[in-house]
Amino acid sequence: MNLRRYIQEKQHHLEHKMAESARNASKEAGAPPRLIDLIKPAEPRLAVAFYYGVRETAVADDLDTASKIAYEGRQRRRVVTLAGRGLHSFRFQLNLSSSVHRITHLTS
Repeated sequence: MNLRRYIQEKQHHLEHKMAESARNASKEAGAPPRLIDLIKPAEPRLAVAFYYGVRETAVADDLDTASKIAYEGRQRRRVVTLAGRGLHSFRFQLNLSSSVHRITHLTS
């Protein structure tokens, strides 16, 4: 299989997962906002690349709320705060502000 075909198959798979994820998120009452919904790419075809990077990352106002979202319930979630701090399900904090633009800048 050549590389171009492989990439197209992976991209198609991610487009399907992204659409399915958006449908499920819209049905979920009281769910925290998703980072992917706050990112508006310059070209729609680039949305799948952003989805690949952030997947189901949730957004919270502060670390306390982020901890509740990340660790409560059966499913662990990756969460980032508006200040650029991140929590992974491995129970350690990441300082994302040095390597990622703050979320408030992504939405403006």
